[in-house]
Amino acid sequence: MLFLAMYVLVYGAMNAYLFLKCRSAWAFGMRTGLFLALIMAGMIVAPIFVHLGERLGWETASRILAWIGYLWMGFVLIFLASGLAVDVYQMAGKAVGMMMHQNRPLWILSSRAAFFTALALALVGAVIGFVQARTLQTPHVVIRTEKLPPGTRRLRIVQISDVHLGLMVRASRLRAILKAVRKARPDLLVSTGDLVDGQMNRMNGLAAMLASVHTPLGKYACTGNHEFYAGIAQASEFTDEAGFALLRNETVWKGLPLALTGVDDPAGRRLGKEKPAPESSLLSEAPQGMFRLLLKHRPDVPESGPFDFDLQLSGHTHGGQIFPYNFLTRLSYRRIAGLYKLGAGACLFTSRGSGTWGPPFRLFEPPQVVIIDLVRESGPSSG
Repeated sequence: MLFLAMYVLVYGAMNAYLFLKCRSAWAFGMRTGLFLALIMAGMIVAPIFVHLGERLGWETASRILAWIGYLWMGFVLIFLASGLAVDVYQMAGKAVGMMMHQNRPLWILSSRAAFFTALALALVGAVIGFVQARTLQTPHVVIRTEKLPPGTRRLRIVQISDVHLGLMVRASRLRAILKAVRKARPDLLVSTGDLVDGQMNRMNGLAAMLASVHTPLGKYACTGNHEFYAGIAQASEFTDEAGFALLRNETVWKGLPLALTGVDDPAGRRLGKEKPAPESSLLSEAPQGMFRLLLKHRPDVPESGPFDFDLQLSGHTHGGQIFPYNFLTRLSYRRIAGLYKLGAGACLFTSRGSGTWGPPFRLFEPPQVVIIDLVRESGPSSG
């Protein structure tokens, strides 16, 4: 209930900001204001009704409402940023005018002009964000290590993360992701959580698409928070049908040139469905000298070590998904996206994710299918 109250309060305030900007531009009457307020109230509660509709099995209605509600949410988020930017410009302009002893400096916009400037910026941002959400990038990372076995000169790992298969991310988006995966020709494919999103209705065809991708060393996954939100039993079954071995606080290495550890997301602990096991003890199960790869949904690492892994692959942050909200995401996660060298040869790579959650936008934070090459070297590891 606390989360629901915070959601209504914060998202309601964002819509109220848009409402006030509209009123300042047009000075409309009570009837128009009431009509606009009712529309905004409907948009605020739309995600709640989407969730309820999914639970009741009303898939088509929920999908339509999800597209309407989340498109609106994305637009409001972008308008809030552009509107505040225009507000800052107006305040700075007025300050300069006061210093120059000008009551109405020419560079100050009228209320209507300020609104339309913010609106134009928001619409342009929404279009760019919608296109970028469907523009996959394939960053290529090379990590040199002494810990690959003799005869293995290069091991290619491809990481997908935060696909959020569900009402809005469906076959067309997954097809593009899998095309990038196949093009990379991985030895090992990993999913670092949130493969699914919310309720999991009629997703059998999507599991078959994932299962059609074959890699020499197999496919492995860890849980994200949305696996638990969707229902861990259903999510585990889908992941299995997709051909992934779901590592829930366990380590595997037999028949592999490296040790793979997957840990449950903390959401499982809060819901009482996590398989408890200390991360350090899981990582120590593998034989000494093996390269240790940790699959962990959230990019949480010890600030000063020790690091029991050689490489941690994470996601969860989406890189902030919509600029400039990536700066807010950094308040919770310092290592929001990209490769981070942690010390003692250990590295973390945080993926921006391969899909989208909520608003179908990615403004200046495009999705990724990450290619990681582990390259064997005989000298000291460069990390």
